[in-house]
Amino acid sequence: MASKEQAKEWKQVLAQHAATHLPLKYGQVIQIGSGTTLNYLMDEIIRVQTAEDPALDLVIVTSNLQVFWRGRNALYDHPKQFANTQVILTGGLFHSSLDSLVGAYAAEGIRADVILPDTLFFGAAGLSFQGGVSLSYQFDVELATQVAYATRQVHLRVLLCDHTKLGKRRPFRADLSIESLLEKATDCLVLSTLPDDDIEARENIAKEQEALTDSLKRLASNLKYRRNNFTFRLLERDGRVNGEISLKVIRGDAPDPVFASTGP
Repeated sequence: MASKEQAKEWKQVLAQHAATHLPLKYGQVIQIGSGTTLNYLMDEIIRVQTAEDPALDLVIVTSNLQVFWRGRNALYDHPKQFANTQVILTGGLFHSSLDSLVGAYAAEGIRADVILPDTLFFGAAGLSFQGGVSLSYQFDVELATQVAYATRQVHLRVLLCDHTKLGKRRPFRADLSIESLLEKATDCLVLSTLPDDDIEARENIAKEQEALTDSLKRLASNLKYRRNNFTFRLLERDGRVNGEISLKVIRGDAPDPVFASTGP
């Protein structure tokens, strides 16, 4: 299988898990960022909502034009299920490579408190936990919007980032930390993938897990975040959860779940 097809497959694994294991509820407000993984997520949300009766009547706020077009087409193709679903664009400067809206106006639209999202999904071109969390991106003009997604008020913040991006650092680094990801969120969940046929990638993932565990151990004693949770979850090719690192478990607030081995 070509690497491009493999990348698509892993993104779809993340999207399907996010849409089916983080249950969509009636009238829920969802915020969705830019990137191809988020496009696949919108496809999965549409698939799930198409099967629902009665319809979920979601409110979807996005800077991603692909998400917007998918929502518009769903309304035309499935008027019964999507008649009351609202898709709201943030506004901002059009960026052709991202097919999204970026810049100061987009960032303001993402942070606007006139709409308060229940769940927010965003992505990164590079993610590392070594030396503190590092989220990096391909274009400097997207930093303002990505930081807005990473720091705005929300109940659950979800970062979708497959294993090909773990341990990678792209040209432009966002000024973020685990603390800033949790500052205005009750929970932060990072979803990634675990290849079954790439020893080097699995070794890299193990290093990232070790670094994250060390960071969460230090955070566990900080009373400011005693009611927050940060989770890193690995998914196999078939969508099964293979392993999970959780601030709640490290803090002793929840039992340690049992999964298959995540070693190389």
